[in-house]
Amino acid sequence: PVNLLADGRALIVAPIDALSWSETPLQAMAAISSGVRSGNASRPVELRITGSATPAAREGLKGMGWTVVEGQKP
Repeated sequence: PVNLLADGRALIVAPIDALSWSETPLQAMAAISSGVRSGNASRPVELRITGSATPAAREGLKGMGWTVVEGQKP
């Protein structure tokens, strides 16, 4: 689920152990970006995952305007 916060950010908390940057995550994140930014193209998006992201995933998401927080406790 995507949480829209009072300050305008979109927050996603996901139980992902290892996030890599391949075609499947790229397509999923692009679709999520499109949905949460509908009507607000500059909406900040923060993804909090329980595990870690590869350097390529961090860079890819940064390029999409996302912030990634790793090691989020459930």
